[in-house]
Amino acid sequence: FRKSYDEVYNGYKAGDVKWTELRVKGKSVGFGMLYQQGAYTLAYQLGIKEEEAQTLINEFFENFPDLYINIEKTKKQIIEQGYLDNYFGFRRTWKYHREEDKATLREGINEQIQSLAWNLIQLCLIQTDKELRKRKLKSELILQVYDSIIVEAPDEEIDEVAHIMKEIMTNVNKPYENINRVLLATDIEVGKNLAEMRKIL
Repeated sequence: FRKSYDEVYNGYKAGDVKWTELRVKGKSVGFGMLYQQGAYTLAYQLGIKEEEAQTLINEFFENFPDLYINIEKTKKQIIEQGYLDNYFGFRRTWKYHREEDKATLREGINEQIQSLAWNLIQLCLIQTDKELRKRKLKSELILQVYDSIIVEAPDEEIDEVAHIMKEIMTNVNKPYENINRVLLATDIEVGKNLAEMRKIL
């Protein structure tokens, strides 16, 4: 897409529809490559020709050669060890981990990302709960849905809680070396129920 992460992130943060759409497409390509997605599937997701999708894949790895090297290194570790440790030291093991076990290798690449994301959302939950208690607010954590945190808050606390959550969720990675370079974005929505939500931050 010939755009830097910062350009897309800043445009998305400003609420520009063009940049929001580009971010969605960029995420499809980025996550697709990390999860070893092929040109056919990527083309279907983006509504483009398979040849165009293959060009995107080739250009992606040309622009991020270290990522390709890391993916291959991760596969090698799985084949040789049968396990991987994530950033925080949590271990995933596989019974079948030969070079022919393509599903295992895909899972391994996926695991490194998803397990880290899971750990970060758990940290967000802990920090949010601590902050709500520290401020003696009536608001309470009630549910986690994938990477979303649901808080029940009285009307008079909505603004304060929204800012608490925004601050925590966009900075949760800051204390940790290497992953603290990644800019995290989050949307804060409010509503009477999960089917009727509107963005406020």
